Amino acid sequence: MVIEMSLALLENLNLTPNEYLIVTLIRHKEFDLISKFLQANYTITNMKELFAKLNKLGYLTSTSILNNYYDYSGCKLSNKLYSLIRTENLFEEFLEEYPKSVIRTDGVIDYLRTDQKHCKNMYLLITKNNRAIHDHIIKCLRFEVNKRIKDGSMKFMVRMSKWISSEAWKAYEDEINNTLNTESYGTDIE
Repeated sequence: MVIEMSLALLENLNLTPNEYLIVTLIRHKEFDLISKFLQANYTITNMKELFAKLNKLGYLTSTSILNNYYDYSGCKLSNKLYSLIRTENLFEEFLEEYPKSVIRTDGVIDYLRTDQKHCKNMYLLITKNNRAIHDHIIKCLRFEVNKRIKDGSMKFMVRMSKWISSEAWKAYEDEINNTLNTESYGTDIE
């Protein structure tokens, strides 16, 4: 089983990577793996604290409190957690973020959201219905749009189908990381 996790999602959920792993294993009903992982990495006291935290955060249902810390088959995730890690409307969220149209250099309005059915299929293949990948793509898209608005280059924004097929967000990944790590010179007024 391959599990991807986003640091932003972990921060949003207030979970450590190990806690997220346990939640994911519960979600996929991999109770044997949970048992092996916990026995190898946690003491009984730590397990109690872990499940108390998950319960306090509201990520477990009230019926999933453990009496025996070696039988995890009764663990069930709450609707609250499912809503936080939902993955059913990823393309619709992406579609809301993508610009509708731009005015090209010759003054013609160009609609960017063409061929939505094909775009949806491509997007779902790329994201594999994974919220972490989706959140990363959205973050890059927002960065690109904001940058284009600032420098006046929105007229060069490509259509959605080309943006997805060429994986255009990858061009902004390093730039986002550099922007987060440095302040812009000369932007403060004294």
